Amino acid sequence: MARDAMQSSRLSIGLRDAMDGLVRSARLDMEDLARRSDEIGRLMRAMGQRFAAEHEWSLPEPESFELRRYMAEIERIEAFQQRHFGAISLITTEKWALTRRYFESVAVRLRAVYELASKAVDLWLTALMGPLMARATEHEALLRDRLESVQRVLDAAGQLQTRIDQLERERERLDQQLGTLDQFELDMKALLAEAREPALRAA
Repeated sequence: MARDAMQSSRLSIGLRDAMDGLVRSARLDMEDLARRSDEIGRLMRAMGQRFAAEHEWSLPEPESFELRRYMAEIERIEAFQQRHFGAISLITTEKWALTRRYFESVAVRLRAVYELASKAVDLWLTALMGPLMARATEHEALLRDRLESVQRVLDAAGQLQTRIDQLERERERLDQQLGTLDQFELDMKALLAEAREPALRAA
């Protein structure tokens, strides 16, 4: 984008604006990164306080992301640009040669700053999220153990209920058999009573 602006510029002031704009964009990107990292840090602190209250977790205080070294490097690059790409060089040097020199020196350095900042952000986020993820993993394992314990109790209760149902059916079957025996006893008593009646009459 900056290269296109420099190549399409017909005046030296256009080249200067494109050069300054690239450094200015880098500074704005770093300032935006600082705001976002501060927001993430505040969010992590709030989450740590919440989990400490709800689960009695103790999480370390999150460290802030340090951007001073990258901002200082951008300032050094800007100073280098002002020394080597001043008004005289803009007037006396061919546009294509100036553009090439600029991107071989200033733009390459800015890209290196971006790459270093990106790696530092990744490491910072990993360190920031590490303790929380570790505690979350421990908590998840604890919840799984509790769930398995509850499931074992439910399984045992289910087996017990199954056995109770079996015993209930067995009791009903025995009750039916007892009822049958009681009826058989009554029938036998009636038959014996009928058998005794002739003998009693004859006596």
